[in-house]
Amino acid sequence: MVNRMSFGELRSMDYFEGFGSAAEVRAHDDPILSRIGGSYEAIANRYRQFINGDYNKKLYSVDFRGTVQPGSAPCPVGCNILWSDDWAVHNLLDGSVHLFNHGLIHMAEEHHLLEKGEWNIYAINDPEEFYEKFMKD
Repeated sequence: MVNRMSFGELRSMDYFEGFGSAAEVRAHDDPILSRIGGSYEAIANRYRQFINGDYNKKLYSVDFRGTVQPGSAPCPVGCNILWSDDWAVHNLLDGSVHLFNHGLIHMAEEHHLLEKGEWNIYAINDPEEFYEKFMKD
């Protein structure tokens, strides 16, 4: 079992721009996900659906963007996962684009964390907005 609190001392400059620690990120995201009936696991599963082509093609398109150089961004807790394959999902109704990779699946599912940051191309700064744009069937 992965210790979800292992990220607690990471500073915002590492993964969570705008937050002092992973605990602050969770304190921000947990109530939002609870209020909308969402979960970290559902987000991780949605990423997998996009990768596997199991989504409504009238609402979304998904592009494989390439592979990040191996070893460039291992899980900071030391888990055996790399960020690797890079994907883009496009909301065909409003033009929104979200980038993701296997590392983000791991972070959401195993550590209950979503990346943050105004300039972070992988960030889910507002889980409710992510649900509205990318979790519809």
